Amino acid sequence: MLKSAADVEAVLAPKDVGLDVLRRVLGEHALDFVVLMSSINAVVPIAGAADYAAANAVLDAFVDSAARPAAWRRVLALDWSAWREVGMAAALVMPAAQQAGWRAVLAEGISTQDGLDALWRARASGRRRLVVPPHPLPAAAAAAERAPDAAQEPAAATPAA
Repeated sequence: MLKSAADVEAVLAPKDVGLDVLRRVLGEHALDFVVLMSSINAVVPIAGAADYAAANAVLDAFVDSAARPAAWRRVLALDWSAWREVGMAAALVMPAAQQAGWRAVLAEGISTQDGLDALWRARASGRRRLVVPPHPLPAAAAAAERAPDAAQEPAAATPAA
């Protein structure tokens, strides 16, 4: 499935433009800690979502880029897997034929408590980039392989209002 330039831009803009806004508004401020919320799809892509993987790779690359404000002491990019109860994946509305598969993906997602614990551990780790899957990465990659293919029905998976 080919996406239009406008469709790709609509996926890239929230991460790319959002990061640019943060740099413009807060770039001169001395910040002890900045967390960028990226996606595991930057490192474990899924079919039909190269634009989403690229948008999140922008956040991952920013951590070590010359564009990172010098005033920001520590920048951390977290490549999250789907969260079970909250967030974009939990709010995704799937077509009836894909709902059971999506519920199975979410059932294996990160719980809110585990996500908060991971955030605190990531902050204490001293690392600049971390992938946060609910299971070891090979299992997360296998789960991505089993996920409903968004490329099959381009307009089917839309965020809930």
